[in-house]
Amino acid sequence: MLEIAFELGKVFLKVELSKQHSGEALRQLGATGEERIVLQKIAKFWNQQNMWDRPDGLVVVTNYRLVFLSKVKAVTVTTDHLSFPYEAIEGLKTERVMGMSPAIRFVAAGKPFVFTFLAGAQEVHDAIAQFMPAR
Repeated sequence: MLEIAFELGKVFLKVELSKQHSGEALRQLGATGEERIVLQKIAKFWNQQNMWDRPDGLVVVTNYRLVFLSKVKAVTVTTDHLSFPYEAIEGLKTERVMGMSPAIRFVAAGKPFVFTFLAGAQEVHDAIAQFMPAR
């Protein structure tokens, strides 16, 4: 049990320290000078198309888009990053995955996307919702 806690701590430390490099990562993904980071949260991407591709990383909310940056690689992980302009996000809601993990869920390009957090899914939802176009 102690070993599991230690490994989990290493993951969180690695991801937490990576937050300072998010701006650089966003620029590599085509960020403009007007794009600014509003919120960053440690998250897990629950790939709905491939159950083996479930990387840990950062959800980055900007004033233009939601970005997921994979930070902890495993053999089965194929997702490096995801980027969703707010115009492409539909049906944004909070929920719990497996009855306990706070999450956000939405559809983009006809595919479902789910991201879980240790806490603060509503905070992420609200940060995204303030920039989404009215429909």
